Parts: sequence; structure tokens; C-alpha cells
Amino acid sequence: MHQKEPIFLYMKVTVFGLVASDKEQLAKANQKKHEITLISNELSPETVTFAHGKDAVITYGNGVSSAILNHLNRIGVKIIFIPPLAFNDLTKQSAANLGIKLATTLSGSAEAAEYMIQILDSYSSLTGNQL
Repeated sequence: MHQKEPIFLYMKVTVFGLVASDKEQLAKANQKKHEITLISNELSPETVTFAHGKDAVITYGNGVSSAILNHLNRIGVKIIFIPPLAFNDLTKQSAANLGIKLATTLSGSAEAAEYMIQILDSYSSLTGNQL
């Protein structure tokens, strides 16, 4: 009997404002599971276009404005990681209204990077992207 190969799902992700110390930890935690694009600039109206065609965005910089949330929604982003200090009721409500999931950007440790990759793993079934 012929066994089917397992299907691995992955997410396309753009990371904004990643500092050098977190870059290696994120790469190690990812283990090439997800397609990650690294942008050193922070997420802004000028850089949001780098998220085009992506399923998720991770931002290490500032919070996310309603205008940026709307833009990310229009281009199909399904989950956004934002810094803990950027989590506020307005951002949560705006994201909920658009059907975008929010998660917390963590930095500074291998455990933080692994946590974010685990969340991407759990949401990868939303994308349908197959390896």
C-alpha cells in the first residue's frame, strides 16, 4: 500500500524592525519552516508594501495604526504580532473588526522566538500554503 507524504503547511511572513540580536534566534526557531522576509525598517505607511503577498507580519517597532491595519487586511495579512506596549483596546477592536488575529511580539531570547514560531505553526492551517 502506498503511503502519502505528509503535507507541511507554512506561512509567508514579513518581519519589520528586527534587531540583529533577535535575527539569529528567530532563524534558529523557524528552522526554515516558514518563508520569512526580514526588513530592518519599522512597519510604517512607507514600508507596509513589503507585506504584500504575506500571511503574517511581525513588528518589533511601534504599534500598528488603523490605516496600516486596513492596508494589511486589504493585502490578505491574517495575523499580526505587535509589541506588548502597543496592545490597546483600539488596536484590538480594529483588528477584530477586520478579522485579523493579534499576537504579542516577544524578543530577547530563544524561547521568545520559539513561541512566535509556534503561533505561526498553529495558524499555518489558515493559509493553505503547502511545502
